Amino acid sequence: MCMKKVLIVESEEEQALITAAAVNALGFEPIILQPGQLLAVVFIELNPDIVIIYRKFFIKNRQLFIEGEDRLSDAYLIITSGAFLTPERVRELGADRYLRKPFQSEDVEAAITEYKVKYSSGVN
Repeated sequence: MCMKKVLIVESEEEQALITAAAVNALGFEPIILQPGQLLAVVFIELNPDIVIIYRKFFIKNRQLFIEGEDRLSDAYLIITSGAFLTPERVRELGADRYLRKPFQSEDVEAAITEYKVKYSSGVN
């Protein structure tokens, strides 16, 4: 069985590394978007199970994930932000979860565990 892939799109390298370590510890394969890589190309080629993405990058690239009210991908979307986002705002954006910056590995683990619980009963 292959590892589930998690695409990490962060503005700060330290947050990306914290996220990757937590994701890896939970048995998922972390892939950090590197400077110079195009999100659209990596997202399409990778077809990740989970995307952990900084809010500003998500908003700028929302058309990759959502068209109108429709999700274009089955990826579980986790938005990170230094701003406080209400659950309603997270839903409006079309995301599944939100992590407030600065977050720790425990926060990432909680979000991934929520994903695992949500999808463990399915044939994913």
